[in-house]
Amino acid sequence: MDSSSLLLSSLLLLILAAAAAGVSVDSREERSALQRRGEGGAVVTPGGLRFSGGRRGEFKILQVADMHYADGRSTGCLDVFPNQTATCSDLNTTAFVYRVIRAERPDLVVFTGDNIFGFDATDAAKSLDMAFAPAVTLELPWAAVLGNHDQESTLSREGVMRHIVRMRHTLSRLNPDGTDIDGFGNYNLEVYGSEGSSLANKSVLNLYFLDSGDYSTVPSIPGYGWIKPSQQVWFERTSSRLQKEYMSKPEAQKNAAPGLVYFHIPLPEYGSFDASNFTGVRQEGISSASINSGFFTTMVEAGDVKAVFTGHDHLNDFCGKLTGIQLCYAGGFGYHAYGKAGWSRRARVVSAYLEKTVDGEWQGVKSIKTWKRLDDQDLSTIDSQVLWSKGNNGEETTGIDLSQGLQGFLDPSAIVFTEAGGAVNPRKRAREGTRVTEVPMADGPTTAQNTDISNLFFLQSNSVSPPYISLAQFPSKPTTPLVSTGLQLAFGAQQKQCTMNHVRPSSPALFEELTPHLTQCQDEIDGYLSEQGELLQRTLAGKWRSHCRSLVSAAAAAARRRIRAKEAEVEQALRHRVELEERLARLKVESLAWRGKAAAAQSHAAVLHAQLQQAVEAAAVAREREGESGGTAAADDAGSATCVDMAPGSCRACRRRNAATVLVLPCRHLCLCVDCAAAGAAASCPACGRVSTRIVHVFFSVVVDEEAPRHHFHDACFLCKKPIAGNKDIFMYRGDTPFCSRECRWEQMDMDEALEKDGVAYSASPASSSTQQAFSAKRKPSLIMASNCARRTASGPTQRSFLSADGQAPPCFS
Repeated sequence: MDSSSLLLSSLLLLILAAAAAGVSVDSREERSALQRRGEGGAVVTPGGLRFSGGRRGEFKILQVADMHYADGRSTGCLDVFPNQTATCSDLNTTAFVYRVIRAERPDLVVFTGDNIFGFDATDAAKSLDMAFAPAVTLELPWAAVLGNHDQESTLSREGVMRHIVRMRHTLSRLNPDGTDIDGFGNYNLEVYGSEGSSLANKSVLNLYFLDSGDYSTVPSIPGYGWIKPSQQVWFERTSSRLQKEYMSKPEAQKNAAPGLVYFHIPLPEYGSFDASNFTGVRQEGISSASINSGFFTTMVEAGDVKAVFTGHDHLNDFCGKLTGIQLCYAGGFGYHAYGKAGWSRRARVVSAYLEKTVDGEWQGVKSIKTWKRLDDQDLSTIDSQVLWSKGNNGEETTGIDLSQGLQGFLDPSAIVFTEAGGAVNPRKRAREGTRVTEVPMADGPTTAQNTDISNLFFLQSNSVSPPYISLAQFPSKPTTPLVSTGLQLAFGAQQKQCTMNHVRPSSPALFEELTPHLTQCQDEIDGYLSEQGELLQRTLAGKWRSHCRSLVSAAAAAARRRIRAKEAEVEQALRHRVELEERLARLKVESLAWRGKAAAAQSHAAVLHAQLQQAVEAAAVAREREGESGGTAAADDAGSATCVDMAPGSCRACRRRNAATVLVLPCRHLCLCVDCAAAGAAASCPACGRVSTRIVHVFFSVVVDEEAPRHHFHDACFLCKKPIAGNKDIFMYRGDTPFCSRECRWEQMDMDEALEKDGVAYSASPASSSTQQAFSAKRKPSLIMASNCARRTASGPTQRSFLSADGQAPPCFS
């Protein structure tokens, strides 16, 4: 190496060292900058993650897969250009984490396994601390799951996960509380709606994290581990609970909140794609488990999962849709992991966006997008695509769905035979013991003893191994893809089908030799078809039950809507009834008031009628006496007396009973007492409101008729005038008003109360009603006209003289 190359290498090494040393110096500035991101970023609350009410309503997740961290500066890089080897180490991985966090400002960082490379990590705890240092230093919320290399150092898988959950700012959990479950690191996170919105207390985005294992623990099943039934049961229960909470009151939603799933080892269904139906690149085979555990079917049946994100295969970074679920790789991130020189390390970014109403309120998630960031000079962004969108009409829309053109989920041939030109990393396969190589071409028969092929699919035991036949020498023939059947060796069934479709005898001897094997294969195929038929029947029965449950749920929902409508009608009728009852009560009170007014008017009319009758009788008596006295009558007018059948009533000003002795003219209402008249109440008549011209003081003298029968005021009911017998109860009111029953007394009390509310003064006494006529027979008043009235009324300094219009004293009544 020349001097210029050495100088350049030294400069690069110094720059990387300075960057690593400056991480701690700039950490405070980085934290403050990340905390000011504000453009719809998330907020970590005690209850979990939350969308913030920013301008965009966005929640961003950064996925980091396969860092393969070891001892830091002393650990070199793999698959880089030769001139980069001397200066490349784990510090390049750390620098890439910082760069992408600064560029994207994520709300959550997810590490999807193989976070450290156990074989080269001297101390697992220190390697984990260095691997997750950027997220911890920048105080970002982060979560992690395990891969197949994390436990290969000084800590077991449980020990690695326990160390992770004790680190700062992590949201990772060991396992659900109180649940017996396989693996370590099975948990879920809930992302709540924006603070202050109607969905602030509901999880609008659900994140599931699972441990996909490391290697198979079943001796007869080689290869990688898989997601176990206990984990799938926990996932189903958690998904069902979250969907029920999201679609229940308050603020019940029509559809379930979208869910995203993160784990390390890809599912066998990742092999269902080719270059025509995915976005990204596929440069190596799908290194999934050798069996299909059925977890993809579980996610499809759950209904809320929109995308799955894995790592493990570093040279694959594509996304493809299968049966409504996007299956995505992140691509290799770490520089100590195998890769491809000239093919940049990369990370995947996923961003969810909230829906905004016309009123400006944030609702549920409207769309989910993804793209990748490359560790090149410009930190390039590539392969931006929409993973899921709600659409304007509420229906879900995504990209191309491969399931429309397939009859099954799994194409094992994509796993068994690598693509032409695809890179199969020997370092990864050698360490994990699952190297799969394309079957070589041979001119002559090749036995198992002289070939270096590890064939996982040829399961027949023969004393003499049959020759390997390359599938490339036969014309390709389309075959029907197999349907995944859960925990079953699907590869063996695929090999049987390949054998039946492609093997052609080239000679009679070969035909006789292969006949028993073909017969055995035919029997196995028949058994397999029988099993598939039974499985199809069970599947159809399950679908039928699910359809029936859906119909029952729809009918129940319709019935609930009708019941709610009827309840609303009943509530409206009850409100109308209450209004009518209140109106009836008001009308009843008004009726009582009008009845009181009518009774008062009737009493007043009776009094006026009695006064008029008395005046007529007094005039007649006066005329008779004038005829008897002759000419002396005019001279004796001042001292003569005229008797009028009258009785004093209550004063209309002070309400004093039997005290109205002042007659108001010209209306001639006998309605004031002497004290009220002297106090100035006679300026206008209190009975009719007419302006008074003058007033006359009336003096009453009562002559008892000895022959007339005497009546007590307790002898009759004040209201109904019904006679009260001597041996019956008398119900008194206000001291001197008798009633024959409680009902009459209550009615009079209601009338008085109504009159008092309307401002009408009404007194329930015998002197102020028509009952007075019943007692008028007891008294014979006489009206005495006197010319010396002025002398008598002027006897006191506080009394007022009543004069006529001509200045003479008016006649007084005595």
